[in-house]
Amino acid sequence: PFFILITIMVNPNYADAVCGDTTRTWDYGGGNTNWSTANNWSANARPDAGLPNPGGENAIIVSGAQIPNFDTSYTVACVEIQSGSLTANTNNRTMTVTGDYFRNLTPNSFIVGSGSFTITMAGITAQTFENYDDIENLTIGSAANDQDVTITNPFILQSQLSFTAGWAGTLYIDANMTYNG
Repeated sequence: PFFILITIMVNPNYADAVCGDTTRTWDYGGGNTNWSTANNWSANARPDAGLPNPGGENAIIVSGAQIPNFDTSYTVACVEIQSGSLTANTNNRTMTVTGDYFRNLTPNSFIVGSGSFTITMAGITAQTFENYDDIENLTIGSAANDQDVTITNPFILQSQLSFTAGWAGTLYIDANMTYNG
């Protein structure tokens, strides 16, 4: 028989986030809904194109009628959906979060289609995953860093919860998480 042991702990001291040096805000300036179009972001540069530190920039979603579509895999520092929504309808895409948080505090703002989409929490310090919407896959940890990850809001995990090989951090679950995998 195969058994899984999950330890659930309450994290008493997760602090304010430290993210990338630069923040890019969705502004739809490129005229399409693709995350990959640089002109759709403030300063006409997408968040994952930050040099010299790819993954060192933050993405803020503030959208109206034009919803950004996560059209390929990217690494960003912190992600926050402040208004509007973000869609991920393409198969086999990964959003790797290297900063301190993924934040979606409004239900029905993160729309994941039926394809395989993964969020990987792979920071170098403690991270929070603040999300109310269903997601397909969640990967926790970075083999190089033993950061703790805290899940703060109730959501449904549709397919897979996985842990990076070699990760020795702690997963804190401070809300209901329904696992349908």
